[in-house]
Amino acid sequence: MFYLAQKINIAFRILCISSKTATHILWSTPDSYMATADNFAVEQEAANKAIEWMNAYAKKNNHKFEAKLKGYTLQTLQFGTFEVISWKGEWSAARNIINRASSKLGIKVVESGYHENKSLLASMLGSSEFAKVYSGGRLVGNIELGSKSGRWIARSEKMV
Repeated sequence: MFYLAQKINIAFRILCISSKTATHILWSTPDSYMATADNFAVEQEAANKAIEWMNAYAKKNNHKFEAKLKGYTLQTLQFGTFEVISWKGEWSAARNIINRASSKLGIKVVESGYHENKSLLASMLGSSEFAKVYSGGRLVGNIELGSKSGRWIARSEKMV
């Protein structure tokens, strides 16, 4: 029963990701709704610098965004090793800032949250998640992601 409840919770989170107006779990605060997720990763060698830059950029430009390192890595054969980050804030600001960091800092970043166009139920209950890899702000590849013990693992990779 607990396993089913876990799957339903995951399904709800995936459903929210695919919605244009909501992402992952919404924090209900009186003045706004803030999203939180761990669907980005930055190149391991520049992870701390990237986090500092993204948070400073968001604060300077009044974006609702805050990032921190999640504490584990995503290893790929073709693209290198990435530090997974968790963030909270607005989804559009998060995507914009992560892509700007790639461009401005000349680093690789991973943006996940993409799913195959299958039935909604199949997407919720265990189909793969896909990610885009950007280097210097340009799309350089795709990764099929899986999950093991609640952490991302790369199942397959493709250069673009």
